[in-house]
Amino acid sequence: MGMRGQLPPPEGMACTGSPPCKGCTYGLVGCTRAHGVEGCSPCGVSPCGKLAAMLEGSKETQARCRAMCTPVEYAALEKALFHKEESLRK
Repeated sequence: MGMRGQLPPPEGMACTGSPPCKGCTYGLVGCTRAHGVEGCSPCGVSPCGKLAAMLEGSKETQARCRAMCTPVEYAALEKALFHKEESLRK
């Protein structure tokens, strides 16, 4: 997806949350701040609509990546990026 030959290892791509200086596309950073929690998992409102939208968007991206990438490229992306739901439960 424009990065062939330049992909970092999966641990270098894994999402650990948006930094405070960068806005989260799905509004999760502002939401966790508003609820006074470090992430979605400890929030009493989770799962919520914002989280559901993020997970749905991830599924759509995953399908596009699977169609566009070689099996090796997809395996690297899948390992790094497509375990959001499991990661949020930690």
